[in-house]
Amino acid sequence: MREYQFKCQKCGQVWYATDKDIKQSKKLSKDLRHAKTLKNVDSMGGLYRGEKYIRQGEQVAQMQVAQTDPERCPACGSRQVSVTEEQSTISDGQPTTEKRSGNRFLIALAVLFMPYLGFVLVLIKKPFSRKVNRGVMIYCAVISCFVFAVMAHQFSSKDNQSENTPVSNNAVVSEVEKDKDSDTTSNSEESNSIIEGFYRTQIEDSIKELYSEGLNFSALNYQQIDAMDCGLWTCTNTFTGKMTKKEHTYTARIGHNELYNDGQAMMFYLAVDGETLFWDEDGEDAFFKAVGK
Repeated sequence: MREYQFKCQKCGQVWYATDKDIKQSKKLSKDLRHAKTLKNVDSMGGLYRGEKYIRQGEQVAQMQVAQTDPERCPACGSRQVSVTEEQSTISDGQPTTEKRSGNRFLIALAVLFMPYLGFVLVLIKKPFSRKVNRGVMIYCAVISCFVFAVMAHQFSSKDNQSENTPVSNNAVVSEVEKDKDSDTTSNSEESNSIIEGFYRTQIEDSIKELYSEGLNFSALNYQQIDAMDCGLWTCTNTFTGKMTKKEHTYTARIGHNELYNDGQAMMFYLAVDGETLFWDEDGEDAFFKAVGK
């Protein structure tokens, strides 16, 4: 509650009044004018006489006695007064100036960081002027609507993602199955390489007998493929002469099936750099007949 110091410019009288006293004085003055108006209307119209008229007169007299004007000097009645606001230490259940300042600061923080809460606080506390309160409430309402809209959009996006999750999971499962199949295939190929690795040794030993210089065979480029899925393996690799440093490529075909030659591997074809060095056509035809190709 704010307290003001009044000082008369004529007689020097000093008195004090709070903002609550000033409001009550103005209200009492307004009520007194209203009561006088009703009394004059009743006396002129002759509508009310007797006890009621007397009660109205007494009410006006009591209001006149109770009326005090803080802005009029109580000693000389002069209105030439100076007003000074004093530091308030009065508390009648209403917050003091310091408390109000603290409340305003907290409400301002709520408005900035939690507008939905700030809207409620401003609506209840009304800490600022009427115009400022209205502007702050509009701001809080707009920001709160925006925040709620963003949150609703996020929740709807999450719902859509959860609905699409089974599909993505199915896709992941299919990818895992593909990976398993590929791993099985690669493992099968590795097993074939291990089981039938002697094809390479047989081929490369035959090639070494054709060259007088030493040969270096690649450890990474060797491949063997059963394109017809009947045990006829096509094997390829590269090698380099130790003296000439020239790179060559060989291609060989080896038949290996339990239905032919008691399951023993047999080389039917050998070529280096596209030039055929050996080809057992009859043996290859007999192999195809044995395996039903």
